[in-house]
Amino acid sequence: MKNNEPQTIKNKELTKKKLIGAVGEIIKVDGFASLKSASKVARFAGVDRKLIGRYFGGLNQLIEAYVIENDYWLLFTEKMNDLLKSNSYPGSKELITSILQNQFSYFSSDKDMQRLIL
Repeated sequence: MKNNEPQTIKNKELTKKKLIGAVGEIIKVDGFASLKSASKVARFAGVDRKLIGRYFGGLNQLIEAYVIENDYWLLFTEKMNDLLKSNSYPGSKELITSILQNQFSYFSSDKDMQRLIL
């Protein structure tokens, strides 16, 4: 069984990526309201719906994983903090202010992301 462990881990990670990607695609195609069924997400990803529970704990946790993976704040917070601390780039504070303002504008206009966050 140990010879299959790396393959199993690789397949698990691939399946998790497929499921997270399926959430995003469903939102883009049908909107957030269509994310009511684990079966629909699993069908879209081409995997067994039981894997949503096994890998994420349920549909809500899968949606949360999608948000975390795609959340602008989480992805760039560390980079912005490092940039501010370094003080090696003139204008970095203004750049970060602009980025945050753009993020706010995006968030305030994207109803699907607002629903996901809520």
